[in-house]
Amino acid sequence: MKNPEKIEKIYLSLDLDFWNCTERINGMMNFLYKIKNLNVPIKVVSEHHHLLPDINSVDCNGVVNIDYHSDIANNYKTEKICELNCGTWANRVKIRKQKDSFFKWIHPNSDDFSFTRAYCHVPQVESYSPFKKPGIAGWKNCIKSNILDVNLKNVAAVGIAFSYDWLEKNIIKKIVIARNILELKEIPEGWQKERAVKMGWEKYIHTGMIPLDIELD
Repeated sequence: MKNPEKIEKIYLSLDLDFWNCTERINGMMNFLYKIKNLNVPIKVVSEHHHLLPDINSVDCNGVVNIDYHSDIANNYKTEKICELNCGTWANRVKIRKQKDSFFKWIHPNSDDFSFTRAYCHVPQVESYSPFKKPGIAGWKNCIKSNILDVNLKNVAAVGIAFSYDWLEKNIIKKIVIARNILELKEIPEGWQKERAVKMGWEKYIHTGMIPLDIELD
């Protein structure tokens, strides 16, 4: 398939853990500002699979998932669809069996990125990867890329997962910045409050303020 998202309507699914491989914040900030300016519906949740009802309600023919993890699993050696969780939701997207449907995973371009993250859940058998055999996950087409290139003009709706349990590096700064840019009154449920208290950041999470002495990259 040649860049199907450039000619079709897509649901843009974004996980903040995409930026796990870097301590720089500017890339995330710039991309979130672009999304905010699209003037399309934006759904924000704590865990990625909580976006599934929203994805299934949008008229689109493709899902672009910008994520540290693929969130798609194979059904290798099982007749049942995988249990729904943050690593399998792509197996339950309603449009996946349509002739022109596609799932595109955009992952970080990082030296510490390995095939073990190419799809979620065991067994990690390369020959059973949905990106080689899309039918394993119920899709007609599955592609992946390490280039953050999305035709935003074709985005019908956006879903953003904070994925607290998977965030690394500058965790609280990412949460506060995302909250500010998206103008959220509250961050999604699920944050481990005791962790925030231990780090001394609780007041920043709840007020949406960033200390003046914190560098953004």
